[in-house]
Amino acid sequence: MDSIESSSGIKLSLADPTTWKKFYPNTEMIVTRRKGRVIFPHLNYNLTGLEPNAHYEVFIHLERTDNLKYKFEAGKWKESGIGGKIVPIDYKQHPDGARPGSHWMNETISFKNLKITNDIKNTDKQLILVQSMHKFLPVITIKKVDDQMGEEFRLTITEFYAVTAYQCEAMSQLKVSHNKYASGHKGNGRKRNSFDLDEMSPDAKRRSLSSSSSSPSSATPPSPWNQPANQVAPFDQFQNNAYPIQRQHQQVFDFAGNNPFSQYYQEWQWYQMMTPFNSANAENTAPNGYTALD
Repeated sequence: MDSIESSSGIKLSLADPTTWKKFYPNTEMIVTRRKGRVIFPHLNYNLTGLEPNAHYEVFIHLERTDNLKYKFEAGKWKESGIGGKIVPIDYKQHPDGARPGSHWMNETISFKNLKITNDIKNTDKQLILVQSMHKFLPVITIKKVDDQMGEEFRLTITEFYAVTAYQCEAMSQLKVSHNKYASGHKGNGRKRNSFDLDEMSPDAKRRSLSSSSSSPSSATPPSPWNQPANQVAPFDQFQNNAYPIQRQHQQVFDFAGNNPFSQYYQEWQWYQMMTPFNSANAENTAPNGYTALD
């Protein structure tokens, strides 16, 4: 799913669905501790259906898709056990702030500078904390100024696995071929520095270390992924482990609350979705606790 429309008529779509389809459903995002790592492909969106003269704010957060930890084995991603503790939801506001609907509909909404980190002691509010070997889904929230309710949009095609090193060599090659800033990107017929060892897939890393200590040898071509390139699993069903996946359609949640952003966790239960935020007094036009991105 690369676009979705809410019951209110607001439609969110990816600005570059073609690129995302090449990565899905095995998208991997490198996560680092110090400075964080930019999400690529970039999270760029288009919006329609807003009131042109009404003012809106746009937020993003990353949501764990389940309570599992994963591993990449025999060419595919597999469940490897119960996931780590769910971290607090961390909302980031788009740097444009509150703008008329006409502004959001005429411009591509870009979160190209959004970075992720796995450092639990991180104090940089520009970074979002994720856990390695867990699966995440970016969530966009559209909120009209002065309203206490915002609409959430989830595009399944943007799901990704957070990793400290690429697990699939085909994934690392895709990154190089589509991201001009990636190490090893080919430009003007020349190849720049190769991937850092900590970003290589395990097989590629072993070959690199072996070739550096012996004569060069031809590398084995990466094997294709076992799953179809654009497979979409129904989100309204429960997984075998009985944890529900978030639904594909948008959900409405209450921005009112006593700083729910830092106090409430995503809670996974057997037969219900994430618990709603409690109601309280909203402050100004946005909730306390979010971070405005630069």
